[in-house]
Amino acid sequence: MKIKLLIIAVFILIFTIISFGQDNKTTKLGKNDNTKKIIKPASKIPSKPLSKISLVFLDLVNETSRGDYKYLSENIPNITKNAFLRKRNYPIVPTEKTQDVINDKNIKPNELNNAEKALEIGKTVKADMVIFGKYKVTNGNINISLKVVDTRDGKYL
Repeated sequence: MKIKLLIIAVFILIFTIISFGQDNKTTKLGKNDNTKKIIKPASKIPSKPLSKISLVFLDLVNETSRGDYKYLSENIPNITKNAFLRKRNYPIVPTEKTQDVINDKNIKPNELNNAEKALEIGKTVKADMVIFGKYKVTNGNINISLKVVDTRDGKYL
């Protein structure tokens, strides 16, 4: 039952992400992002055709104190990636290439929710968009926070 709810929540989130291109107010990165920069949301659909926009999916940061939910760090991005591919045939940066960059730059798993680190990874692998975030399991509920950032201009979508 929890997995079904997780899948439904991820699909709702994906639908929201895919329908990007709407005007939003400027948002400030949260305290956990370790930066004071302001990132403005994208005000229009990117200049490339949607089917040509390359994506990189980072493992999610597990903010749960229990280790038995660690598998969600990879599973949630994989579910999201598959949903994107069902919608359009987006070019997706292979996980191995992303992991090589993470290793070369000595980025720790708990830093993958940091916007600056995510942008650095995305730019290095030449992706147009980076999808990253975190999750926390509390009282049997899974709270997921995903962010999509355009690596060309640093704007959230």
